[in-house]
Formats: sequence, C-alpha cells, structure tokens
Amino acid sequence: MEETAEEIYENKLLVEANYEMYNLKTNVKNTYNKEGWIVKEVFSNSEVVENTFTYEVDEKGNPIKVTKTNSQNQGNYVLVINNTYSTFPTN
Repeated sequence: MEETAEEIYENKLLVEANYEMYNLKTNVKNTYNKEGWIVKEVFSNSEVVENTFTYEVDEKGNPIKVTKTNSQNQGNYVLVINNTYSTFPTN
C-alpha cells in the first residue's frame, strides 16, 4: 500500500495537507479563528467539499456548542459540550 503525506503547520495548527493513497490525491486546507478553533476546512480530490464550523460559547468564552455544516449535504452535525476544562477542579 503506497501512502504519502505532506503537512504544513503554522503556529502548531494544520493549515494545509496533501495526502495520496493508491491513486487518490486529496488536498486539505484549514482556516482558524483567533482562538485557534477551526472555522473552515476544504477537502479537494475528485470534488470539493467545504465544511464550516460555528461556535456558541458560555460567559467565560468556553465553547459549549459546535455546529458543522458542509457544502455537499453530506450530513451536518451539532456537538454539544456539557463540560469544559474550566468545569474540572485544578490542583
């Protein structure tokens, strides 16, 4: 099985990647907001799929809900976060 991967990071965040497995080549480009949360990812191979992420936050700025929508109607999803790192006690 032949696999190759090239990944480009900026500030420890994956901004672009090129993957190849067998004869399928895929390019991925990610965009982040100032908090470092992904807001858009674009997959390009035989077609282009764009996923968009939106966030709801609590009064402290912690994400409590993440909604992912995509351009190909491949099933959108909502992730509800019940606990955040600030919920747990620290030493």
